[in-house]
Amino acid sequence: MVHFDTPAGINWSGITIKLIDGHTVSIRTTKSHGQYNYTQMGMANTRNGNPTIPWELLRAFAESRGQIDWQSQHASFKVKDQKPRLSKKLREFFRLTDDPIEYLKKEGCYRCLFTIKPEGDDEYA
Repeated sequence: MVHFDTPAGINWSGITIKLIDGHTVSIRTTKSHGQYNYTQMGMANTRNGNPTIPWELLRAFAESRGQIDWQSQHASFKVKDQKPRLSKKLREFFRLTDDPIEYLKKEGCYRCLFTIKPEGDDEYA
């Protein structure tokens, strides 16, 4: 695993992740940017090199524009178990201590505290 050079003072709300393809993301903050694949982000299966479940959940969040609720095509009871693993990998990669994904009990959804966009979204707003 490599680590994103997260600038001092940046928190989750200052990070934008955009899916480039099924294996690569582009990451941008106000002060830095870069492209990383799932292996570099520590989300490769050590036995076969394939993407792990946390990577697939990250992709699902991208396709759902950062929120998975029961109306999402990615809704599953498994998200509850998979979310802590993804959160851990993201905290390690960005070297941030706060949880990057919150659960909103009232709305019944998981929501990313960072901006995440699917493939084909050409805007970095």
